[in-house]
Amino acid sequence: MKVQTTAFAIVMALLSACSASSVDEGPTETPESSATAPREITPGNPPTAVRPTQTSETTRSALGGTQSQDSPQRSSPEGYVSVPTGVGDAGNYFIYAGKVIEVAWVDPPLSCEHYEFAYSDASGNRVLLGADPDPSDGVSLEWEVPEQVRAEGLRGEAQCEGIVVSSWETGFVSSGDLPPDGVCVVASSNIEALYVSNEPSDSAQVFGVLASGDYARALERTQDGWYRIETTAVELYFDAVELYLDVSNIPASGWITERNGIELFGPCEGVPTSRHP
Repeated sequence: MKVQTTAFAIVMALLSACSASSVDEGPTETPESSATAPREITPGNPPTAVRPTQTSETTRSALGGTQSQDSPQRSSPEGYVSVPTGVGDAGNYFIYAGKVIEVAWVDPPLSCEHYEFAYSDASGNRVLLGADPDPSDGVSLEWEVPEQVRAEGLRGEAQCEGIVVSSWETGFVSSGDLPPDGVCVVASSNIEALYVSNEPSDSAQVFGVLASGDYARALERTQDGWYRIETTAVELYFDAVELYLDVSNIPASGWITERNGIELFGPCEGVPTSRHP
């Protein structure tokens, strides 16, 4: 029995030692392979988890230097820009290339230091038209319209005690080709096409139309305001399609009246005047 008791005591002592070892293992070291690797930050490129600091894009302006696009120093629009042309619809305008027009700011802010006009091109870049150095007689300037211009948001801009004030913007301003040199040409002065007839009379047959924006060479005119024009740019009128199924029968010239609204370009004083019954 003594041998059994001693053996039993030895077994119990071993079990007690194992139990104590499992309870107090001490601190555990994390294997080096499982440690979180530090994020590599390239200079100028913040880590993706961090929102980058927003920096303002700037544009060079004649309104007293560089202006920030995010700058709060911008007032609500005041007034609007007047475009003196009849070829327009819903705030969009077509202006004949080469024309000199007056662009005016109606109801501008008063007592500002600097006034100018600008628009945005197809890429959104600001294009300066010019400035009015003397706004005492109204804010305006003369603009010789270039060919193939595509101007969005034509507007007035003013520097007023550190605040930029703009007008409301126009819709869209465009132009076509310059009129030909050395000849008198006729064009529509409004958005409507010009009807072309075979005689200088309101009761004559209309066979074509000269679309707004197109030019036609003037060959002669009457004392009561009719112009005979070449028909190279004239489109066939839909009511006359059946009359001219053979395109070789389309007249080489036709008549338009100034009562429908026309513009003249070139040396038109040399166009001969004729009398028609």
